[in-house]
Amino acid sequence: MTKKILSVALAVLMLLIVAFPVNAAVEVTNVKVRGLVIDNNTAGPIPVWDYQNFAGFYYDLKYNRSTETLKLNGSVSDYSGRTIDKTELTYETKGVPVDFKVYEKETSDVSNSATWVKVDGDSSYNLVGWQAEKWIAIKGVSNKIAKLAFEMEKEDKKTLTTGETWSLGSGYELNINAIDARTTPRQVWFTLKKDGAIIDEGIGQAPTTNTGEAKTKAVYFKKKTILGESDALLFTVYVDTIFSGATSDMVQFKYAWLIDESSAKEIKSADRYGVFEVREAGSALIRMDNENSVSLSKNTEVTLMGNLKLSVADNDTLRFYPFVEYTTPGTYEVRGTVVDINSTIPPSWNAQNFAGFYYDIKYNRSTETMALDGITSDYSGRTIDKTKLTYETKGVPVEFKVYEKETSNVSNSATWVRVDGDSTYNLVGWQAEKWIAVKGVSNKIAKLAFEMDKEDKKTLTTGETWSLGSGYELNINAIDARTTPRQVWFTLKKDGAIIDEGIGQAPTENSGEAKTKAVYFKKKTILGESDALLFTVYVDTIFSGATSDMVQFKYAWLIDESSAKEIKSADRYGVFEVREAGSALIRMDNENSISLSKNTETTLMGELKFKVADNNTLRFYPKVDYVITEGGNVTPTVTGTAPRGTPGVTVTGTATATFTTARPTEAATPLGTVTPPKPPVTTTTVPGFEAMFAVAGLLAVAYLVLRKRK
Repeated sequence: MTKKILSVALAVLMLLIVAFPVNAAVEVTNVKVRGLVIDNNTAGPIPVWDYQNFAGFYYDLKYNRSTETLKLNGSVSDYSGRTIDKTELTYETKGVPVDFKVYEKETSDVSNSATWVKVDGDSSYNLVGWQAEKWIAIKGVSNKIAKLAFEMEKEDKKTLTTGETWSLGSGYELNINAIDARTTPRQVWFTLKKDGAIIDEGIGQAPTTNTGEAKTKAVYFKKKTILGESDALLFTVYVDTIFSGATSDMVQFKYAWLIDESSAKEIKSADRYGVFEVREAGSALIRMDNENSVSLSKNTEVTLMGNLKLSVADNDTLRFYPFVEYTTPGTYEVRGTVVDINSTIPPSWNAQNFAGFYYDIKYNRSTETMALDGITSDYSGRTIDKTKLTYETKGVPVEFKVYEKETSNVSNSATWVRVDGDSTYNLVGWQAEKWIAVKGVSNKIAKLAFEMDKEDKKTLTTGETWSLGSGYELNINAIDARTTPRQVWFTLKKDGAIIDEGIGQAPTENSGEAKTKAVYFKKKTILGESDALLFTVYVDTIFSGATSDMVQFKYAWLIDESSAKEIKSADRYGVFEVREAGSALIRMDNENSISLSKNTETTLMGELKFKVADNNTLRFYPKVDYVITEGGNVTPTVTGTAPRGTPGVTVTGTATATFTTARPTEAATPLGTVTPPKPPVTTTTVPGFEAMFAVAGLLAVAYLVLRKRK
């Protein structure tokens, strides 16, 4: 009997380990998502930026729907003077239909109208992308828009009893006044409020049968006049069931949908938004162009409107792209170019068409590629056969910021300021994340724990500690501002253990030689590579403060040695097996077949996935999820540009970013781009390692008890 119990227990534990993986994502403090790069190599007319090549623009994978476009007239040569003349930059948007979730989930047969479950006769609402954000078209009118305050996910439920309040966000709440589970149909009486003021009082009923007619009666909705549009939908919710609880009756809601009326606005002809003036605004379309000229000066960011900007490379070659930057806590799904069954070009992704892959706009450098063998129609059976999906990556040089900023003349070696003779380090994109090549060897990589931005400074005095992330810290032991050269004695530690003790000096003059002496570095053997750079920092200045001497550091750069790993031939990462791994290149292909079943997400490796449309037409894209956490306590991981002391992410490539707000306890998440945090709903969550360890602990206790009895 004991052996049987233990066998079952161990089997359950194995199933838990397989079935309940940890829900992870790349954690960052900001997400900067860009569109297609335009430069002097762009031939012919400049491509239009749309959902396929600009990450900020809305896209619906299921129905292949999009809304926004941004167009620059002419060719790149027309802008050699680095100025966009007035009316040359055009922005357009329109409304596109999106199914209500109650229609999508409760309608049993879309070809049979008797089974339809609609909201007052409507199966969909219109969504408008506006300034790279998601808005709702009021009563389907594209130029009258409002923010979506709340939308439950398809599988979310919210259970309440009499007297309870459901906070819906943006000041809205639903109060449960009474529930009657003994009448037919079963009913609930509730009040909808905004900032404490009553908006509506209503009675909803649960469906009495499983028919479309009965379910439709369970769809409650509130309409009102908004921006002059009568009977515009404000709120809807589905009363899924009403039942008798242990002590009171209870109601369960699904598919709640709510707009924030206070955010509603009408976009009119001649209105101005940023650099744009509205030329056309109606129920079907909004069209704007730039009212005045727009500068493309190098190393600038130009705000077009709202969160929509242009980034121009710090290079004499004209190179630029549109981007949006997100800082609100939440999860951002960043995708690559969509491929479908009708694509005639062999599907492939790189830094130009997949935003997860690293890209350096200044020097036009990239590292990762992924490609399918053949065209999409070869995969009509929804299976990628083994070895048909190939992933490659390599190291690319990136300048140390101390070289970039302190070298006064790159053509004169006497002015160079380098790190032990090196002006660059090698960066490797790996699994859509940024890694550092240990001593330039592409298949020996480590995480960048910390890198200061070009303009950052850190001032410290004796006895102070500088936390660098990943357990590293720099302790200031002593500072001497009275000797020549002025000096600082510090200790580098990892998790309290001393890694290095060193003395740095401030430059005595403005020459390259004097500045080079101010570059402190620590090298050691990492993964068998001797003299691999671990840490470097520039002692910018040492000065006498009011009460003590002080040191100012710049350009700190540090890798996390504990993250270092070597990628070897025949190693396996997710669906891939490494076929080639060396100092110059890593190449892998899929070891086994990969399914492209509809409405699925397939993990390729790490956080790199394929997302497949919930549609009979094969349509899919690669994606990576990035999480901005509340409070900034994140893993120091950077993809793209380096962090300012704490990690951020610059997502580069042709992509679409889908933003989901950070879920508080039992939170519902809306579909779409940039929306506010959601109020609590009941969701099904997947246990992580905590649950596994808890079960493992219980099984271990059971084993010891049974063993003792035996």
